[in-house]
Amino acid sequence: MSPTWRPDDSFLDREGGKLKGVTRGKDALKKAGVKGGRRIITSQDPGMDEAIRSLPRGRMPKGFQSWQIPIPLGSDSEIGFITVGQPNAVVPEHAHPGEVFRMVTSGSIHFKGKVLTAGHWMYVPSGIPYGFTAGPLGCIVFHKYRKVDPPPKRRPPLKPKVSNR
Repeated sequence: MSPTWRPDDSFLDREGGKLKGVTRGKDALKKAGVKGGRRIITSQDPGMDEAIRSLPRGRMPKGFQSWQIPIPLGSDSEIGFITVGQPNAVVPEHAHPGEVFRMVTSGSIHFKGKVLTAGHWMYVPSGIPYGFTAGPLGCIVFHKYRKVDPPPKRRPPLKPKVSNR
């Protein structure tokens, strides 16, 4: 793991029972005047650019920029991002407290001898260290995080009651 860089995963912290990233996204939509509700929402809707620009992800490695997508994915435990990497920029080895799904949408990333190009993806389980390098033309990657809360502790099995009847 990198001794000098750690990702900012504070969007996965819970506050009032909700992920901070979900609350942050909803607040950005409200401030930009984007109405939610049960309807199709696109990146081209009025106010969406403003909402996305207000959601940069901090502490990115040199050569990378990332923005949170303001719409929670699936349940309120999944948050998406778009990340742009400059040619040959390096994301040092690190881990996240949640699952990560990454899909390359443009360019390429290099991971352990594999070259992932547009349409290729990788799944990273919670807590597993990984890193990658943007390809020679850079990359654009969609990725989502899903908060994995610790599983509930298992209760010991119930002992059968013995009847004296």
